Amino acid sequence: MNANARFFHLFNIFVYSIIHLFNYLMKAMIFAAGLGTRLKPLTDTMPKALVPMGGKPLLEHVIEKLKAAGFDEIIVNVHHFAEQITRFLAEKSNFGIRIEISDETDLLLETGGGIKQ
Repeated sequence: MNANARFFHLFNIFVYSIIHLFNYLMKAMIFAAGLGTRLKPLTDTMPKALVPMGGKPLLEHVIEKLKAAGFDEIIVNVHHFAEQITRFLAEKSNFGIRIEISDETDLLLETGGGIKQ
């Protein structure tokens, strides 16, 4: 193998390793714990993440976009009507990806608080 071929071979291994590393780090967090006060009266009976838009809940739109972008691990923080969100995710089999719940039912951690947790 000549020097150019060896360089390109090593370069391909390097690029593949970087891509693999970035794929490993593809995590997202969806902030779904808010009270949805600006969406009242819709949020009197459901969390803002489940308010329908275009025939699907907002949360479904966001998860589908994240999944299409390559995210395979998502954390969703919940507070207001938390059980509705967890039930929705279970009914959708977590959209075939790993979804964790950051439960803030007892104490709302405010914007970004779920990241610290």
